[in-house]
Order: sequence, then structure tokens, then C-alpha cells
Amino acid sequence: MKKDKKLEIKNISFNYMKGPEILKDVSFKVKPGETVGIFGSSGYGKSTLAKIMGGILKPSKGEITVDGRSLPKEGCCPVQLIYQHPEKAVNPKWKMDKVINEGWIVSDEIKNKMGIQPRWMTRWPRELSGGELQRFCIARSLGPKTKYLVADEITTMLDALTQVKIWNNLMTVSKENKIGVVIVTHNRFLAEKLCDRIIDLESINCV
Repeated sequence: MKKDKKLEIKNISFNYMKGPEILKDVSFKVKPGETVGIFGSSGYGKSTLAKIMGGILKPSKGEITVDGRSLPKEGCCPVQLIYQHPEKAVNPKWKMDKVINEGWIVSDEIKNKMGIQPRWMTRWPRELSGGELQRFCIARSLGPKTKYLVADEITTMLDALTQVKIWNNLMTVSKENKIGVVIVTHNRFLAEKLCDRIIDLESINCV
């Protein structure tokens, strides 16, 4: 029997410590190569959901599965989370050639497609702009075992031109490799431009 390939978010609930639930019974699916937008206002649990999908946070209830299997507790995760603030996702004591190859050896092809300049490789993170750093974080996430990307407001802090370049590069690479993309955003215009479909988090969050 052929396995139904998908990223599945199953009845996810979450609360911090003993506080009120931020997420309750959230469920949806993403197919390989599909781009899905998770839209919602700030403070509504979008980033928390992104961290759960990326295996960073453990839900109080529910499960995340890829192709019917739970996310691994160690090793490479098939769902990679890209953060809004790239400077918080890199080691400031490493030069960029070490940063980008932290999990796997990123190919020159990926570097070129993400617009990474060779001269950046010998620089420290503090010597690069936010847009340049974000290109490294995206390239680093595109490992051979990556099946889905979760992009959490990844261009919010960048200028319009840099936003366009990063999204064009990311969407090209993800489509070529049939990587599903979940775009977490409060920007409805961006979601409508990039996504195959949009899910309003408020409509599926039962809090």
C-alpha cells in the first residue's frame, strides 16, 4: 500500500506552564511541494505553532507527523524552522563558512541560488546585514533530508527589495526539490502572492 505523503498537524494544543491554552485542537495538512500560508494577527500563537512544527516545542496535546511518522527526537528533522531574526539562529563566534555547514555541507548550487556571495563566507555574522544572514539560514535549512520548511515571518524586518529577492530564491529552490513550505505571517498580501492556499489560524484554533 502506497504511503500518503504529507506533513500533518494533528489536534495540537499548547500552553506555557500552567497558563491558559494558546493553541487548542489545531489541525491541518501540507502536501509535498505545496505552499501553505498560516495567517493571523500578532500574539495569536503563530510563532508557537511554528516552533511546534519544527520540533522545538513539545505540544501539550496532539502530534506532528511526516509521512505518517512522528518527528525524530534526535538527528536531522524533516521539518526545518527558519526564524524571523537570523542573528539569533547563528553562533556569533563562528565565521559564516562554519555556520552554513553546521548540519551538512551546503552545495555551491544552493549557495548560488540563494544569492550567497563567496566573499561572505569568511566574515563574522555581525559583519553581514539581516538579509544576507537570512540567506545563510535558509540555505542551511535545505538539507538532503528536509521535506518541509516553516518560515516564521522571515522577511518582516527586511527592506522590500531584499524581501522579494529572498522569497523568489526560496520559492524557486523549494519547488525544484518538491519541499513543502508553511509561511507563517501576519501579512495577508504576502500570503496571497506566494501561497497555494491560506489558513486563518483563528478559524482552526479552538481556544
